[in-house]
Amino acid sequence: VELLKSVVDKVVMWEPNGYEAEATAAQMVFGTRFLPRYDLAGASYVLSFGANVLGGWGGTRLQSDFAIARNPNGDHVIARYAHVSPYRDQSAANADDWFAVTPGSEVLVARAVAKLVAQKTGFSGPAVAALGNIDTATAASAAGIDAAAIEAIAAQFASGNAVALPGGAIVAGRAATELAAATYLLNIVGGAMPTLFSGGGYRAPIANTKDIMDLVAAMNAGNVGVLLVDEANPVHALPYSGFAEAMGKVGTTVAFSSHPDETAELCKLKMPAADTFEDWGDEEPLLGFTLLRQPAMSPLNLIHRPLGEQEQVATKWDVVSAGEVLVRVGQALGTVTAKTWRDYLRERWGRMVFDADVLAPPRDRARREAEASGAPWPPVGPDGAPVVEPPPHQDARFGAWFNKQLANGFHKNDLAERPQVLNVTGNVQWAADVAPAGSGDMTAILVPHAHVGDGRYANTPWAQELPDPMSGIVWDTWAEIHPDTAAKLGVVDRDEVEIKSANGSVKTSVEITKSVRPDTVAIQLGQGHALASMRYANGIGVNAALLAKDVDAHGAMAWSGNKVTVTKTGARTDVVHTFGGDSDEDRNFAVVVNAEQFAAKGDAPADHPGDLTGIHHLEIDKRLTDIGLTDFYPIPQHPTYRFGMTVDTDACNGCGACSIACYAENNLPVV
Repeated sequence: VELLKSVVDKVVMWEPNGYEAEATAAQMVFGTRFLPRYDLAGASYVLSFGANVLGGWGGTRLQSDFAIARNPNGDHVIARYAHVSPYRDQSAANADDWFAVTPGSEVLVARAVAKLVAQKTGFSGPAVAALGNIDTATAASAAGIDAAAIEAIAAQFASGNAVALPGGAIVAGRAATELAAATYLLNIVGGAMPTLFSGGGYRAPIANTKDIMDLVAAMNAGNVGVLLVDEANPVHALPYSGFAEAMGKVGTTVAFSSHPDETAELCKLKMPAADTFEDWGDEEPLLGFTLLRQPAMSPLNLIHRPLGEQEQVATKWDVVSAGEVLVRVGQALGTVTAKTWRDYLRERWGRMVFDADVLAPPRDRARREAEASGAPWPPVGPDGAPVVEPPPHQDARFGAWFNKQLANGFHKNDLAERPQVLNVTGNVQWAADVAPAGSGDMTAILVPHAHVGDGRYANTPWAQELPDPMSGIVWDTWAEIHPDTAAKLGVVDRDEVEIKSANGSVKTSVEITKSVRPDTVAIQLGQGHALASMRYANGIGVNAALLAKDVDAHGAMAWSGNKVTVTKTGARTDVVHTFGGDSDEDRNFAVVVNAEQFAAKGDAPADHPGDLTGIHHLEIDKRLTDIGLTDFYPIPQHPTYRFGMTVDTDACNGCGACSIACYAENNLPVV
């Protein structure tokens, strides 16, 4: 961001399904735009309002924290986990309690819980007044759950050591920002701050979708001469924004992208960007905790070309580093003095990290001593002129220090460990109407695809091939409908339905599941690309973003805030399921043995070493052999031992990394 600001007039850091509502809520409640920091590892009760922690919300650190909190082998209380959302995703499937509330009502439940918690704990700070007027009965009625459920949540939260999480596209309706604000206030009145909830999170700029709309307006007005797009695809993510048309009114459009996409296709200059593994970079995901990246591999398609006598061989790649390009632009503008992107990072780490954490403490001590003794400060030389210190990155100690940080991959100072207390400074304006907009008897929930995300990984075949952890579907889009709703519509799995909102419509396959409320239909985001150069994404599924158009009252995208109608088209689809069903009946997952027989006779048949079940091979289900559906290879014959694997489903988050590792190490092709 610092480098960008040195070469361009305005920077818009935006991503679909990002954290815009959470950042805006922090601005509204605390007066500063940032993301809070959560500590799930130390919690006894985790209450999520739609945050799909196991699906990637909050990053891998929160997933690790969650695993620690839920690990029964540790010397701690196993955290209870509750999920408030109209849709059951990976996280909700692992919850002890899933409260399937009406879409849009989550904010009312959060406020009602916070009010009750404040009453139980006796909290009387500004956070209580910020909650506004809300009562349990009103929230329960709007949410479609019993008031007793809200009271039970509050009682659990008030018992202490509890933390609440906001967010995600699934609950990003007309009150997305207010929901985040309500969870912040709940954490404060519940005593989560500053140990489980604090201000030490991500502090880099986070733009709202409204900022993208403002950018579109500026482009249309001819106020943008050069547009740089770095690994973003607003043309696909926001199909109603007019971004594509506005790009045509910009003189120079440049795309930095590691793969083709709809936005890059419209840019006049396409620069194939180096992947994260191929480039230098740094990030600060938490206050005081800074990551330092170096290339882990050489860029692909290395080209060797002879040069003059001074240099025998030069290396040239078919990819460019966005940082390198920006440094050269800055050199031309006179705003950057570093010779390379790597040099820029070294200088920046000297200024921002080394100076603050290594040079500043002794310098401050020397200043205090000088002031106490009456000596001049800054110190002066023999000629009486002030002593000018070299830039931090030229300090004799910097080289060894920087190499150590490079080897570690990160640097952490005391801010990373120091609790950051937050003060409620704002007055939250709660919307009177939080119900989804439009007409229709159902509400559409847009769910980021578990593997292709918002679409950024749609052109990655492994991401398409890996089965969705909840449905087992691959290479497609699907609509999840409750069995009761499916019966009313007269549809079964793989039937095609049309989903129509006030903004647009899509046609896709049906997946019947109890993971949604009867008044809700859930559709996967990230697919629906129509670009021939996107080899693996082209023509796969539909773009569910066509159903959403509006932002909430604070400028954040309302992905799941639309009423829709769902109708049967009469067509069938060829969507591929890999799970076959959601029941373990007749699937031999859990084989049991009679304990008394085992104690009396053992369990060792002839020519078999014996084990708890005595099973050598599970025979193929006769129903499969009758229709000719068998394995490509026959069952292998091993005289004694058989392979077995146990998966701890309390620890597994369904990420599928083990499956992809198998693909990679065995060089398996995708279908």
